[in-house]
Amino acid sequence: MLANRRTQKLFAALTSWRIVQAMMRIAIRAIVPAFRIGAAVVVFNEQDEILLLKHAYHGRYPWALPGGWVNRRETPDVAVVRELREETGLAATVGPAVLFLRTPPGFSLNIFFVATQPEGEIELSYEATDYGWFSADSLPTAQMYRNTRLAVQKAVKRHHQLTTTGVFT
Repeated sequence: MLANRRTQKLFAALTSWRIVQAMMRIAIRAIVPAFRIGAAVVVFNEQDEILLLKHAYHGRYPWALPGGWVNRRETPDVAVVRELREETGLAATVGPAVLFLRTPPGFSLNIFFVATQPEGEIELSYEATDYGWFSADSLPTAQMYRNTRLAVQKAVKRHHQLTTTGVFT
Protein backbone atom coordinates (compact mmCIF):
# COMPACT_ATOMS: atom_id res chain seq x y z
CA MET A 1 0.00 0.00 0.00
CA LEU A 2 2.81 2.40 0.87
CA ALA A 3 4.61 1.67 -2.38
CA ASN A 4 1.39 2.28 -4.27
CA ARG A 5 0.99 5.74 -2.67
CA ARG A 6 4.60 6.62 -3.46
CA THR A 7 4.05 5.57 -7.06
CA GLN A 8 0.90 7.69 -7.25
CA LYS A 9 2.69 10.74 -5.85
CA LEU A 10 5.64 10.23 -8.21
CA PHE A 11 3.30 9.85 -11.18
CA ALA A 12 1.34 12.98 -10.16
CA ALA A 13 4.60 14.96 -9.84
CA LEU A 14 5.96 13.75 -13.18
CA THR A 15 2.75 14.37 -15.11
CA SER A 16 2.63 17.96 -13.92
CA TRP A 17 5.70 18.72 -16.07
CA ARG A 18 4.93 20.02 -19.55
CA ILE A 19 7.53 17.83 -21.23
CA VAL A 20 5.98 14.71 -19.71
CA GLN A 21 2.51 15.86 -20.76
CA ALA A 22 3.75 16.37 -24.32
CA MET A 23 5.37 12.93 -24.37
CA MET A 24 2.12 11.39 -23.08
CA ARG A 25 0.13 13.09 -25.87
CA ILE A 26 2.56 11.73 -28.47
CA ALA A 27 2.35 8.24 -26.98
CA ILE A 28 -1.46 8.34 -26.96
CA ARG A 29 -1.57 9.42 -30.61
CA ALA A 30 0.81 6.59 -31.50
CA ILE A 31 -1.06 3.93 -29.56
CA VAL A 32 -4.73 4.84 -29.89
CA PRO A 33 -6.10 3.95 -33.33
CA ALA A 34 -7.18 6.90 -35.44
CA PHE A 35 -10.78 6.99 -36.57
CA ARG A 36 -11.36 9.06 -39.68
CA ILE A 37 -14.46 11.14 -40.33
CA GLY A 38 -15.53 11.85 -43.89
CA ALA A 39 -18.06 14.44 -45.04
CA ALA A 40 -19.79 14.61 -48.41
CA VAL A 41 -22.59 16.71 -49.82
CA VAL A 42 -25.51 16.14 -52.18
CA VAL A 43 -25.88 19.48 -53.99
CA PHE A 44 -29.15 20.35 -55.74
CA ASN A 45 -29.34 23.10 -58.35
CA GLU A 46 -32.44 25.14 -59.28
CA GLN A 47 -33.58 22.37 -61.65
CA ASP A 48 -33.42 19.84 -58.77
CA GLU A 49 -30.45 18.13 -60.41
CA ILE A 50 -27.70 16.53 -58.33
CA LEU A 51 -24.01 17.34 -58.75
CA LEU A 52 -21.69 14.36 -59.17
CA LEU A 53 -17.96 14.39 -59.77
CA LYS A 54 -16.07 11.80 -61.79
CA HIS A 55 -13.14 11.17 -59.47
CA ALA A 56 -9.74 10.43 -60.97
CA TYR A 57 -8.87 7.63 -58.57
CA HIS A 58 -12.15 5.90 -57.74
CA GLY A 59 -11.61 3.17 -60.32
CA ARG A 60 -14.67 1.09 -61.04
CA TYR A 61 -17.08 3.52 -59.34
CA PRO A 62 -15.83 6.95 -60.43
CA TRP A 63 -19.01 9.00 -59.96
CA ALA A 64 -19.24 10.37 -56.43
CA LEU A 65 -20.29 13.33 -54.34
CA PRO A 66 -18.04 16.25 -53.47
CA GLY A 67 -16.44 15.56 -50.12
CA GLY A 68 -13.42 14.37 -48.21
CA TRP A 69 -11.84 13.96 -44.80
CA VAL A 70 -12.65 16.22 -41.88
CA ASN A 71 -9.50 17.97 -40.69
CA ARG A 72 -8.44 18.03 -37.08
CA ARG A 73 -10.36 20.68 -35.12
CA GLU A 74 -12.88 21.05 -37.98
CA THR A 75 -16.56 20.20 -37.80
CA PRO A 76 -18.13 18.03 -40.54
CA ASP A 77 -20.44 20.82 -41.76
CA VAL A 78 -17.48 23.18 -42.14
CA ALA A 79 -15.44 20.43 -43.83
CA VAL A 80 -18.11 19.80 -46.43
CA VAL A 81 -18.22 23.51 -47.36
CA ARG A 82 -14.42 23.51 -47.67
CA GLU A 83 -14.38 20.31 -49.74
CA LEU A 84 -17.09 21.59 -52.09
CA ARG A 85 -15.09 24.78 -52.68
CA GLU A 86 -11.78 22.92 -53.11
CA GLU A 87 -13.15 20.28 -55.50
CA THR A 88 -15.54 22.42 -57.55
CA GLY A 89 -15.04 26.10 -56.78
CA LEU A 90 -18.71 26.29 -55.71
CA ALA A 91 -20.31 27.63 -52.57
CA ALA A 92 -23.75 26.40 -51.42
CA THR A 93 -26.21 26.57 -48.58
CA VAL A 94 -25.56 23.42 -46.56
CA GLY A 95 -28.49 21.91 -44.72
CA PRO A 96 -28.78 18.97 -42.37
CA ALA A 97 -26.94 15.70 -42.40
CA VAL A 98 -29.07 13.06 -44.10
CA LEU A 99 -27.03 9.92 -43.51
CA PHE A 100 -24.33 8.58 -41.17
CA LEU A 101 -22.45 5.47 -42.29
CA ARG A 102 -19.52 3.59 -40.78
CA THR A 103 -17.59 2.22 -43.75
CA PRO A 104 -15.79 -0.09 -44.01
CA PRO A 105 -16.45 -1.29 -40.48
CA GLY A 106 -14.03 0.30 -38.07
CA PHE A 107 -12.29 2.52 -40.61
CA SER A 108 -14.32 5.70 -40.88
CA LEU A 109 -17.58 7.45 -40.21
CA ASN A 110 -19.02 9.17 -43.27
CA ILE A 111 -21.54 11.97 -42.87
CA PHE A 112 -23.63 13.04 -45.86
CA PHE A 113 -25.26 16.47 -46.04
CA VAL A 114 -27.77 18.07 -48.38
CA ALA A 115 -27.14 21.49 -49.95
CA THR A 116 -28.94 23.91 -52.24
CA GLN A 117 -28.34 27.17 -54.06
CA PRO A 118 -24.90 26.45 -55.55
CA GLU A 119 -23.07 29.64 -56.49
CA GLY A 120 -20.05 30.19 -58.71
CA GLU A 121 -18.53 28.62 -61.79
CA ILE A 122 -17.33 25.03 -61.60
CA GLU A 123 -13.57 24.71 -61.63
CA LEU A 124 -12.58 21.11 -61.01
CA SER A 125 -9.61 20.24 -58.83
CA TYR A 126 -7.05 17.60 -59.80
CA GLU A 127 -9.19 15.03 -57.95
CA ALA A 128 -11.97 15.06 -60.58
CA THR A 129 -11.84 14.55 -64.33
CA ASP A 130 -15.44 15.51 -65.08
CA TYR A 131 -18.72 16.52 -63.49
CA GLY A 132 -22.38 16.35 -64.27
CA TRP A 133 -25.76 17.54 -63.07
CA PHE A 134 -28.13 14.57 -62.98
CA SER A 135 -31.82 14.23 -62.29
CA ALA A 136 -32.61 11.74 -59.55
CA ASP A 137 -33.83 9.21 -62.13
CA SER A 138 -30.86 9.54 -64.50
CA LEU A 139 -27.94 8.95 -62.11
CA PRO A 140 -25.06 6.75 -63.35
CA THR A 141 -25.85 4.30 -60.54
CA ALA A 142 -23.82 1.43 -62.05
CA GLN A 143 -20.72 3.64 -61.65
CA MET A 144 -21.48 4.84 -58.10
CA TYR A 145 -20.62 3.29 -54.74
CA ARG A 146 -23.60 1.87 -52.87
CA ASN A 147 -23.14 4.44 -50.08
CA THR A 148 -23.29 7.29 -52.60
CA ARG A 149 -26.54 5.92 -54.02
CA LEU A 150 -27.98 5.58 -50.52
CA ALA A 151 -26.95 9.13 -49.57
CA VAL A 152 -28.55 10.51 -52.74
CA GLN A 153 -31.81 8.65 -52.00
CA LYS A 154 -31.93 10.11 -48.48
CA ALA A 155 -31.05 13.59 -49.75
CA VAL A 156 -33.76 13.49 -52.43
CA LYS A 157 -36.35 12.81 -49.71
CA ARG A 158 -34.99 15.62 -47.53
CA HIS A 159 -34.78 18.01 -50.50
CA HIS A 160 -38.41 17.24 -51.32
CA GLN A 161 -39.30 18.29 -47.76
CA LEU A 162 -37.44 21.55 -48.32
CA THR A 163 -39.18 22.34 -51.57
CA THR A 164 -42.65 21.55 -50.17
CA THR A 165 -42.29 23.22 -46.75
CA GLY A 166 -39.53 25.77 -47.40
CA VAL A 167 -37.58 24.57 -44.35
CA PHE A 168 -34.78 22.05 -43.77
CA THR A 169 -35.75 19.68 -40.96
